[in-house]
Amino acid sequence: MNSNGPATPPHDPPEHAMLAAEYALGVLDAQARREAERRIAEDPAFAAEVAAWEARLATMLDEAEPVAPPERVWPRIRATLGHDANEKKSAPRASLWQSLPFWRLAGATGFAFAAAAMVYIAVQRPPETVSGAPYVAAIRRDDGSAAYSATLDMQRGMMVVMPLGDGSVDASRVPELWLIPADGKPRSLGVIKRDGAMTMHLPAPLRDMADGAMLAVSMEPPGGSPTGSPTGPVMAQGRIVRI
Repeated sequence: MNSNGPATPPHDPPEHAMLAAEYALGVLDAQARREAERRIAEDPAFAAEVAAWEARLATMLDEAEPVAPPERVWPRIRATLGHDANEKKSAPRASLWQSLPFWRLAGATGFAFAAAAMVYIAVQRPPETVSGAPYVAAIRRDDGSAAYSATLDMQRGMMVVMPLGDGSVDASRVPELWLIPADGKPRSLGVIKRDGAMTMHLPAPLRDMADGAMLAVSMEPPGGSPTGSPTGPVMAQGRIVRI
C-alpha cells in the first residue's frame, strides 16, 4: 500500500472487484446492494476492497465547487435504484453516491464518466499490467456544466476523451484540446470530437508535465489553430488529478 495516497484495491476476481467498485459508486440496484452489504459484513477482504475504492473515488471530489442537490433528486435516485423513496436516508452504510460531499460534483457530470472509466481500467486489466492509479480531468464550462471528461494512462501514454452535454457550440469551428502545465504555455493535443469518445496518444515530453496540469478546450477554425496557440475562445477547462 502507498502510504502517501489512497489505498489500491486488492485484485480479487474481476466480478468481485467490479461489485466492490459499483457499490462504492452507488450504482447497484436494491438487491445487488443488499448482497454487497452482506459480503461487507461477512468478508473482511471484500470490505477492504470497498473501502479502498471509496478512498480513491473520494479524491475526485476535491476538484469541484459545492452544488446543492434539488429536493426532488433523492427520491428519484432511490426509485431508479429500486429503493423505497420514503425509506429513511440513514442506510446501514452510506456509499459515496449517497454522501453529501458527492453532490459537490453535481454540476460536473464528467465525474461519473471519469470514475466509470477508471473502474473499468482497474478491474478489467490483469494485475501485472496495471500501470498505477489513472489520472482524470473533468473539463467544465464557466457555468459548471460538463463539456468533456478525460482519463489518462501515463505509463502507456494514452488518453481517452469523452464529450459530454449537448455540444451546442459554433458549428463553423472545431474544438481543440490543450495541455497547460505549470509554465502556463498551452501545448496542443489536437482537434477532438464533438460526439463520441476518442483515444489520443500523449507523447512522453507532454506526459512528464501532465500531472496537475490543466486541460482546456478552445474553439478554432477547421483543422485547428493556425498559430500553435489558442486563437478562439476557451469554452471549457479542468485540472488533471490522480485518483
